[in-house]
Amino acid sequence: MMMKTRKRLAGLLAIGLAIGGLSVAGNLVQAEPAQAYVCGYAETIKHVDSQFKVDLPWGGSIDLFGGDVRIANYGNCGKSNVRVTMTTDNGKKTVCIRPGNTVLGPIDRPPHVRNVAKLSGSC
Repeated sequence: MMMKTRKRLAGLLAIGLAIGGLSVAGNLVQAEPAQAYVCGYAETIKHVDSQFKVDLPWGGSIDLFGGDVRIANYGNCGKSNVRVTMTTDNGKKTVCIRPGNTVLGPIDRPPHVRNVAKLSGSC
C-alpha cells in the first residue's frame, strides 16, 4: 500500500515539474522592453524566476528552474522582413523576421536555439 502511494507521489511530482518547466520556457519568448539592439544574430542573458521559487525562513531562496538564461535574438535593421533559419530540438526551422528585434528562444534550455543564419530573399 505504501509503495503505491510513493509511486503516485513521484508521478505527480514529475508531472508538476514538467509543467513548471514548460511554463518557464513559454515565458522566455515574450517581447523584450524597448532598447537598442544589434543588427543580425545576438545573444543576451535574461534572469528568470520559476513558479517553484521557495523563500527560505533564514534568508535567501531556492529556485531550481530559475536563474540566468542565454537567449537568442535576431535584429532586423532593414525596412522589410527577412528569412532566418535555425535549428532547435524539434529540427530545422525557417522563420520570418520583421524589422526590429525578435527573440528566437533560449540557447541553453529547451528548445535549444542554435545555428541561426539569414537566408537570401524576403518573406
